[in-house]
Amino acid sequence: MRRLKPDRLPEISWCRLISGVVLLCALGALTPAHAIVSYAASPTTFGWINTAGQTLIVAGSSGGTWSGGAACTSGTYDGATPDDDITWPINLGFSFNYGGTTYTTVQIDANGRLQFNNSACGYGGPFIQIPTTAGNTINTPTTTIIPYSVDFDPGDPSIYNGKPENTFCAATANPPCGVFYGTGMTSAGVPYFVVTWLNVPQSGFPPPPAFSVQAILYANGTFAFQYENNTSDPPTDSNGNLPAIGWVIDTTSNYYNYPYVTNTNNIVALNDKAILFSPNLLDHFAISAPAYGSTCASDSAPVTIAALDAAGNVIPNYTGLVTITVSSGSGNATLSIDQAQGTLTFIGYNPTTGYPQWSYQFVPADQGEIVLNLADPSAETVTVTVQDFGTGIASTSNPITFQNGSLAIANAPGAFAVPVAGRPQDMTVTVMNGCNVRTNTHGNQNMSVWLTLAPNQPAGALLPGVTGNTNSTVNPLPTAPPSGTNIKLAFTQGLADFTLDTTDIGKYLLNWCLGKINKGHSGTCGSIPITVIPYDLLISVSGNPGAQSPTEPVFTGAGRNFSATVTAYAWSPADSCNPPGPGPSGPASCTPPTGSGIKIDTASSLVLNHFSWPVTIAAQSPFHPKAGSLGSIANGSVTVTGGTGSSSSLEYSEVGSVTLAATGANYLDTAGVNAIGYSYYTGTLPTSSFVGRFTPDHFDVTVNQPAFASSCGSSFSYLGQPLNYSTQPQVTITAVDAQGATTLDYTNYAAAGTGSDWWKLGAIAPTYADPNAPSSLGVTVDSGVAAYAPPTTSNTPGTPGAVTTTFSGPLSYTQPDTGAQPAPSASPFSSDITVSFPVEDSDGIVSQPNPFTFSIGFATGDASTIRQGRLIIPNAYGSEELDLNDPMVTQYYLGTSTGWVTATDDQCTTGVTLSLAEPVGGGPIVPADTCVWETGNQSGLSCGSGKTGEDFSEPPVNGNFNLWFKAPDVTGPLLLKALTLPTWLEYDWAGTGQDNQAPAGTLNFGLYHANPAQIYWYEIY
Repeated sequence: MRRLKPDRLPEISWCRLISGVVLLCALGALTPAHAIVSYAASPTTFGWINTAGQTLIVAGSSGGTWSGGAACTSGTYDGATPDDDITWPINLGFSFNYGGTTYTTVQIDANGRLQFNNSACGYGGPFIQIPTTAGNTINTPTTTIIPYSVDFDPGDPSIYNGKPENTFCAATANPPCGVFYGTGMTSAGVPYFVVTWLNVPQSGFPPPPAFSVQAILYANGTFAFQYENNTSDPPTDSNGNLPAIGWVIDTTSNYYNYPYVTNTNNIVALNDKAILFSPNLLDHFAISAPAYGSTCASDSAPVTIAALDAAGNVIPNYTGLVTITVSSGSGNATLSIDQAQGTLTFIGYNPTTGYPQWSYQFVPADQGEIVLNLADPSAETVTVTVQDFGTGIASTSNPITFQNGSLAIANAPGAFAVPVAGRPQDMTVTVMNGCNVRTNTHGNQNMSVWLTLAPNQPAGALLPGVTGNTNSTVNPLPTAPPSGTNIKLAFTQGLADFTLDTTDIGKYLLNWCLGKINKGHSGTCGSIPITVIPYDLLISVSGNPGAQSPTEPVFTGAGRNFSATVTAYAWSPADSCNPPGPGPSGPASCTPPTGSGIKIDTASSLVLNHFSWPVTIAAQSPFHPKAGSLGSIANGSVTVTGGTGSSSSLEYSEVGSVTLAATGANYLDTAGVNAIGYSYYTGTLPTSSFVGRFTPDHFDVTVNQPAFASSCGSSFSYLGQPLNYSTQPQVTITAVDAQGATTLDYTNYAAAGTGSDWWKLGAIAPTYADPNAPSSLGVTVDSGVAAYAPPTTSNTPGTPGAVTTTFSGPLSYTQPDTGAQPAPSASPFSSDITVSFPVEDSDGIVSQPNPFTFSIGFATGDASTIRQGRLIIPNAYGSEELDLNDPMVTQYYLGTSTGWVTATDDQCTTGVTLSLAEPVGGGPIVPADTCVWETGNQSGLSCGSGKTGEDFSEPPVNGNFNLWFKAPDVTGPLLLKALTLPTWLEYDWAGTGQDNQAPAGTLNFGLYHANPAQIYWYEIY
């Protein structure tokens, strides 16, 4: 008769709160209401994505805008924008597999839905329920993801036409409101597409509640919902429905309605929480357990549970909730966690069978596989059944027999925890009586030993043997209980030693019985699960020079493909390091020391041709530069078949060199048992474990928006006049891998005193050109202005992988000095200066494109016009009794048809000084007889002794300097010359072909300029 626990009830209902949000309940056998076959929901880390940089959805006629009803079929909806509307299709930027179909676009519904297969418009929840049905929607929106279906109203009545919005929602509001979308990438490099309903009110509720909800679609096929700052739910509808949260693929079985907060009207409890939905590809569970166990409470049997897909692969992202039933007729069996990250909860006894049951919530850290400890103080045979709560998929283990008298099989003290192919494994057999060693067992004992092969035992793999300490050997071991005893062990006080002799990998139960196994007599038996791994997975990298310093040969560029081969080897006595796994005195000694590889005798060690398992190649320490950052390996998944596997698409993300590690995780679905190995040099082993040297793939070059300021007011600049920057050019050169990510280790660590100089980019040499400059006249851009300073490209670890350099100093144009007689003049043109410079380091790594080119415009409000100018001092004639005006002006060349005209808009010319001199031979007038003065303010009244001073308008007014000379009362000529003036106003006055001459003229007092139309002119004063 089955013994019942005192608190046993006929039926046990059980409930469990997940993450304080979702309450899952079941009755009896926990049969789900319907099968959830596509996605499993689990709590995940909350990380609200800011809408800064995302696109606000507005009215329009193409992707990313509200359709205005154009995408909806006919019905009662008027296409109000955006209430109850949907967008045109929006590109995701990647392929997203949803429900087995790949999509590249999505449509966003205003009322909290993402739709993949139709453009149905209409109300949101609570009118919309899961599964969605026709009625309140024009079309049934299947293939839909619903983060929170509410009758949102994201319309702004001030900018949208159509049906008047009854709420106010605008991106310019405080807080901002609207529906946004954008893209990004996770820290692990997974692209995503995010949609945000930000502070969106509910339609028709003054004042309305506001909601902030996010839906994130990831390129790996998962999706997540996030909730922030939500105030309260809308009221339920007449049927008591709440807004929907979940997903729909079809309306028969492929849908899920997330029962948030135990069906109460309280979305506030979801604030600052996130839900991850992962593809649920579960086909069955693999359950591994020993055939025998001890009734000693401290001697539990390990039970491994792995979630597998139809191909027999572990599902690493499995996050299902399972029930675990142990067929313990006594009801005394217990489970506890050995290797698991989720929560194991005892939920009572099955009301029909009386068997104890537990629930376990798989979490991402489990990687789809857990190990539990099964203990049973009652001598009985049990099985373990695991059932997925959502799908109802269930699997059952092999029988496990618990005995009072049993054999405990274990690794010998000092032996490695995991047997390695080819290396003898020292083990022990202990005769137990309950929890006590049966010390009266002595001498040679006849034993039965055999294997129970695991379902995934590699086909054709050589089976192991055992050697007892009496030199009694069985090799290979049989795969069924022998008909009689087949080996002897020598016991001392209940303990005997033996050696497991392996030559190949494998997975099996190693079973021992004291004496023989007869019908009806189970004997004193015990078993231990064994998984044998390779001694090493050696990584050979094709063409690898094994460089370790910045001066050694280049291997390839960061982010570029390179090839590697992984080979599984067995151990041989010639190998000089211990096998992987924790050793008797600490960590495994196979970890490669700096500068050396795995010490394996490849000539003596056998290739394990039956090793076939997915292997991941990853970057690990040691690496160079030592002060830098360890990069990552992309495309590191390698399928090893027949003992070897290759990949031609590996990529390392950093500059330098790196050690590679190969890991075959959870080998043969044994939790925590990993086959491992490392990289080695392709020359004589073990020369170097490093792979490299890696360089940047190329340089990315970016520039700000530099601008000149017009040099003469805001309307023009003179040819040859320095063009100063309103905004200086600031160029950033970044070393990147083939995917465009910055290679942080491309840095001068020597400058910081922490290592070597891995920065190999020298100074850049920019050139300047202007296609608009009249090159036929010899007009070019000049960077030789005195204040010009070339940009620098030095680097320190403060800006890893990049340098930002600022161009300083002005530019100018050369004047057209061609040597012709006289020098030609240039018509006005519009400045369009381009800067170009090659970017190439000493390894030949260049920018894309190379050379890099950018243009420099002019600041807002300034003109780009360039004019050739000159200062002209004409001859002047007048009475010695009157002040004499010399019309000194600035001019610019307008073109061949017009010639030189006064620069009436010159408001910039300064720095002009004048000199007066007697002509050759002298005359009655001397420079001291007059001076420069302004008649308007009489500023020259005190001038004397030939002082010319600066008593004229500077800068000029309408191009004229208002130059006057005081009446000398003496007749005769004086020579007037510009002693100093801006060089860009010099001119070829002598006709020598060189524009570098100052203007000069003659002041003629008492001499009148003749008028050819007059014969005689006489004036009386």
